[in-house]
Amino acid sequence: MDKYERRARVYPAIAAMVIPGVFAMWVFQDQLTFIKEAEGWFFHLLEGIVVPALIFSAVGYVLRSVFRSTSKFIFQNPLFKENEIYMPTTNYLFWNDDFFSEEKKERIYSKILDKYQVNIPKGNVKKRDERSVRKIIAEAVEKIRVDFREKGNNDSIVLDYNIQYGMYRNLFGGLVWSCLFIAIIIFMNAFYSFTNEWISSVIVIIMQLFVMEISLVMINLSASEYAKSLINYFDQHM
Repeated sequence: MDKYERRARVYPAIAAMVIPGVFAMWVFQDQLTFIKEAEGWFFHLLEGIVVPALIFSAVGYVLRSVFRSTSKFIFQNPLFKENEIYMPTTNYLFWNDDFFSEEKKERIYSKILDKYQVNIPKGNVKKRDERSVRKIIAEAVEKIRVDFREKGNNDSIVLDYNIQYGMYRNLFGGLVWSCLFIAIIIFMNAFYSFTNEWISSVIVIIMQLFVMEISLVMINLSASEYAKSLINYFDQHM
């Protein structure tokens, strides 16, 4: 398991399941005799919180690929389009965008043409031609990514930003599924009345929504930072 797989896929998948794991054990604690029979606060805490969190984290580990696909389907594809023509990497290299100077974009376009035989049109693009130009840029960016991975730059800042983006994106996908688990637990509690303290359900929902909102913000920020670092690295080192 490489650095990206571990930090961008496994860790967020595990983290996404912690809240529903602890919530499930709190709701069902009276039905689980091994918790009631635990002696001492330490063992009660260990069996009542740590064990269920580990169980749900294991579920997250198994479902990590599902979480990744969910995040792409719900968030990444609608926002950046399925062919990534509105990813920050594409936006920054689009001639009409003013983040990078025209001189720098000309230099990058020239390098892309020399290395990958992809010719990106220069000059302001008309609205009717924008989609086709963005597709060309997205194709070039994909070649840059493949080239970067093949060079094995495991310690570069580009990889760190890429990991951050993948981590928050996959965390969001895991949180979507953990919302489903939480909803199932709340429904079961409403039906079987395991506990009457509904304030805990409200607190868990608020916590879950807050973490999801933070992950959405971080997805956008990390995607932007990754795009800038990848383009700058290509301009200076590739």
